[in-house]
Amino acid sequence: MTDFDLAGIGIGPFNLGLAALLSSHENLSNVFLERKPAFRWHEGLILPGTTLQVPFMADLVTMADPTHRLSFLNYLAVHDRLYKFYFYENFMIPRQEYDHYCRWASQQLSACRFGEEVVDVAHESASDSFIVESRSASGGKQQYRSRNIAIGVGTAPFLPKWAQIKTLAPLMHSSEFGRRRLELSKRRRVTVIGSGQSAAECVLALLNDLTPEMVAAGASIQWITRSAGFFPMEYSKLGLEYFTPDYMRHFHRIAPVRRRAIVADQGLLYKGISFSTIGEIFDLMYDVRWADAIQA
Repeated sequence: MTDFDLAGIGIGPFNLGLAALLSSHENLSNVFLERKPAFRWHEGLILPGTTLQVPFMADLVTMADPTHRLSFLNYLAVHDRLYKFYFYENFMIPRQEYDHYCRWASQQLSACRFGEEVVDVAHESASDSFIVESRSASGGKQQYRSRNIAIGVGTAPFLPKWAQIKTLAPLMHSSEFGRRRLELSKRRRVTVIGSGQSAAECVLALLNDLTPEMVAAGASIQWITRSAGFFPMEYSKLGLEYFTPDYMRHFHRIAPVRRRAIVADQGLLYKGISFSTIGEIFDLMYDVRWADAIQA
């Protein structure tokens, strides 16, 4: 059994960023375990034309260590894309490129071990440490002792009970959309439920797949939400102050009960739709309605 200062469970952007930053500290031993065979980020929603909702500087390391070798700018330099990105003149990078960037970074980090699923974590009183047990795809087991744990498993796709009933019409979570987009594009009517960025990107892709002939034949897309409307994500300059270290230090000095109340009212800091996506959806809907109007 190997001893570590920190063991990470799951390798998504958060734990990958932590692994990258720790790679600069040789005095801290760490290991990060992920059951997937390689880094993959939102596989079912990496659609052509989609971008991050935050600027490229919010990569794995830059805001904590601007000179780090695993920054997005260094990734561009290594792949001979720095000038192309400069001429691109867009802070919001394509999702496909971000996924590739993270995969490239993960391949530079020996602490990141893929194909190992964590099956048990137990506390060892004698050493005041955690015993982490993992299992590889071939069935082999490993144990690690660590003084600290960083859990970064993310969330699992959730379908309410009514959506788990087998029907003739397909019911799916948005995480499957990319793999089943062609199937959906052939349906006469499609309903999208939800008002976040993922739902909006599904609606946008479906609208792009509609042809005038399909619309004339009665094809339609319904977009339903329990929210009061389809709102943009908060992205004003003062609004972004919520993500600064100064604000976080202030926030964690507030009493826990008050913190929970504050967070409950901050949904649009991370749940809204990007302005660009809202604009594209409206423009496509305008084109469809204009075409209907002149044919009437």
